Amino acid sequence: MLDRTKEVIGKTMLKIFGLRKSLEIYYRIKTKHKLHLDNPERYSERIQVRKLNYKENPLYVLCADKYKARDYVKEKIGEEYLIPLYFAKKTITKEDLEELPNKFVLKTNNASKTNIIVKDKKTEDLEKIAKTMNKYIKYKFGYRTFELFYNEIEPYIIAEKYMGTPDMVPNDYKFFCFKQKDGKTKIIIQMDIGRYTNNHCRAYLTEDWQIEPYGNEMNEEDIDLFKKPKNLQKMLDISRKLSEDFDYVRVDLYEVGGKIYFGELTFTDGSGYDLLKPEKYDYEWRKYW
Repeated sequence: MLDRTKEVIGKTMLKIFGLRKSLEIYYRIKTKHKLHLDNPERYSERIQVRKLNYKENPLYVLCADKYKARDYVKEKIGEEYLIPLYFAKKTITKEDLEELPNKFVLKTNNASKTNIIVKDKKTEDLEKIAKTMNKYIKYKFGYRTFELFYNEIEPYIIAEKYMGTPDMVPNDYKFFCFKQKDGKTKIIIQMDIGRYTNNHCRAYLTEDWQIEPYGNEMNEEDIDLFKKPKNLQKMLDISRKLSEDFDYVRVDLYEVGGKIYFGELTFTDGSGYDLLKPEKYDYEWRKYW
């Protein structure tokens, strides 16, 4: 459950210090490091620079919008990669949810961590869920971590088809796409298994599916779980296509029943505060961008 404390703090900081100084203060608090905005040496610092200069590319606002990004994706790669959409509304009621299938996913289009996954609506308090989503949509998420482009998105509550099994959401594939000077795209893959469960594990992998020596959250026995997706090459091709308008973006995809589905485009991964471990790779990723 989100609360509005961080939103109020961020808004106050911006009023007192302005965006640049607020980024410097918050980065120091979150990472214990000084922020170098003029000459960023770290990947996490480069993300802060993007927050400072987000107006340089109007596509950040358009494509960070989980609703309008669907049109962008449809134009780029085709409608068949979109998760089926049930509705997009400004407010919702219990009756709206009663009309949905037994399983569905709710989210706001202008924030993170506002998803509600319903696997059996007969066991849920639909009135409470509707009230929660109507509360979420009023948040100005961009103030929380100074990702101000989120505040420019026209808010909607969207309902999508649930794509997982009864026990688990589908594996999540995140393609970090860095455009290189020669025009090619370097991609690093993050695979998450069992998100929203106690058995969640994560690995970073190369394009040829070798596990990277950093950022992994798993036990040794989990390694065999990270099987190459059937459509890996197609997912890489899609990621390159969806990232071609940006010097860096994270493309989230799913593979369900042998088909590929689009998740979202992310421009400020982890808001630049989730440092890679060991931290030398925070410097290494900066070289890719």
